[in-house]
Amino acid sequence: MGFCSTFPHSVRERLGTFTYRGPEELGGRAAVRYDFRVRTLVSGYTISIPEATGRVGMKGSFWVHKDSLDLLRLVIHADDIPDTLPIADAITTIDYGRVRIGDSDLLLPQTADFLLAETSGIANRNITDFTQCRSFSAQSS
Repeated sequence: MGFCSTFPHSVRERLGTFTYRGPEELGGRAAVRYDFRVRTLVSGYTISIPEATGRVGMKGSFWVHKDSLDLLRLVIHADDIPDTLPIADAITTIDYGRVRIGDSDLLLPQTADFLLAETSGIANRNITDFTQCRSFSAQSS
């Protein structure tokens, strides 16, 4: 039984649907996978390219650490892409990890990969590494 099975059906339908997929190994770590789908009406996901802008739904998966429930990975695919938007697919993958900054262990994105494939066959990819996070402080009197 997944965590979303305890939500009333009407709440699940408004927020989206979540499906427990079970245990998996992700990057050598014991994880649990869930799939999700959020309808366009409530997603708030907008894609803008020079030719057009459109609101889309989203579907994908997320993995949490089996014991700590820390988010490990989030994958989002654009869904229900309107015909007026010349996009074949848009996929965002974000990997998370714990980082020591100052006196705190924080769960932060480690890498983000965004792929935008147009119906013309053109594809663009943006990869971001978040490896240089630092803590800065100052005092003023």
